[in-house]
Amino acid sequence: MIRKLKWRYYCEFCKKSNCSGGAISKHQKFCTMNPDRGCRMCKHPIKPLSLIGLLPNPKQFLKIEKDYNNYEGWKDTYKEPLENIKEECNYCPACTLAVLRQSKVPLYMLYFDYKKEVEEWWKEKNKIEWEKEVAIGKDSFRY
Repeated sequence: MIRKLKWRYYCEFCKKSNCSGGAISKHQKFCTMNPDRGCRMCKHPIKPLSLIGLLPNPKQFLKIEKDYNNYEGWKDTYKEPLENIKEECNYCPACTLAVLRQSKVPLYMLYFDYKKEVEEWWKEKNKIEWEKEVAIGKDSFRY
């Protein structure tokens, strides 16, 4: 029988773990639960803790969570604050997700589909880049 002792590295902010210390160190810099995170999408230094105050109190939210008859009402309560957070985050889905995760509001109760938001964000970013290239006469489509 062969027995080996392996180190396991854990993120200080979430439950992610890995056998590579370097991978976890890199992850921690951008972890959505890190209050001083960097963003790989928008590159803007947004502090999620400063934006959590825009949301209604999550403790009230968690008390009502089991009342499924009132589920849609809570979505409506969070709709406007969620739009304010998106605006403050320059519509970056990763920064918005960081604010929502750190606020401890259950994401399934909100109008926030991260996958859809990322697709829309990249479409808009690519459209802007393409328009810049066309404006300076540098067409990226060459035959």
